[in-house]
Amino acid sequence: MSAPVSRLLLVEDDPIGAEWLLHTLRSWGLAVEHALDCSQALARADLAQFDGLLLDQRLPDGEGGALLHALRSRGAVGRALALSADLDEATERSLVIRGFDACLRKPVQPGTLLDHLRRLALSPPHWDEARALACANGRISIAQSLRSLMLAELPAQRAALALAGNGADVDPGPLDALLHRMLGSARLTGAAALAAHIDGARAALQAETATYALPRALADLDAEIERLLQDARPLESIAG
Repeated sequence: MSAPVSRLLLVEDDPIGAEWLLHTLRSWGLAVEHALDCSQALARADLAQFDGLLLDQRLPDGEGGALLHALRSRGAVGRALALSADLDEATERSLVIRGFDACLRKPVQPGTLLDHLRRLALSPPHWDEARALACANGRISIAQSLRSLMLAELPAQRAALALAGNGADVDPGPLDALLHRMLGSARLTGAAALAAHIDGARAALQAETATYALPRALADLDAEIERLLQDARPLESIAG
């Protein structure tokens, strides 16, 4: 059986930031609910069911530290991640003292988001069976065929990644094109964690710190490919 999917509560009033986070987290196979402000978050009756709380620190009707305290008093036990555009060392220490498990600077980068989720045991699942079945119009046989094709292509893609990402002077064009093709296959077949690591690698490729960030992102991606190749279970056995 597949592991339970982490359920997250995002409290963010900025529509663009919220939409990006919702799209990204859901594309990684995570279950995410959204509240625009403190009142909406505190009105929920299912707070104890969330594994993670992603809280913006400046909300229309309050601030994130006070909201976390109120959520805890209403039964929320999930790991807490503070989101803030104004995050320095002193602010981060203060937020940790107030109960946050980690802090994330906005605008959020995919690789950094994934790193924080992994540290808080909220990682994307290796397989998102619901997405795989939806992409196959609910037909398990088609979903399994697509997944088998994706897995069959992974060894060659892995070798191409090692070649394209090797050396100090990486040509971003061919590497990004390869990652883009892999991302489409990962999303189509429900390889949620693979898609997350590809997103992280593409972001690292474009970052100003690519020289340092890209090797780590590609190493994490390679490790996920290895896990999938070692755990290539039929979709039917998981869905059943």
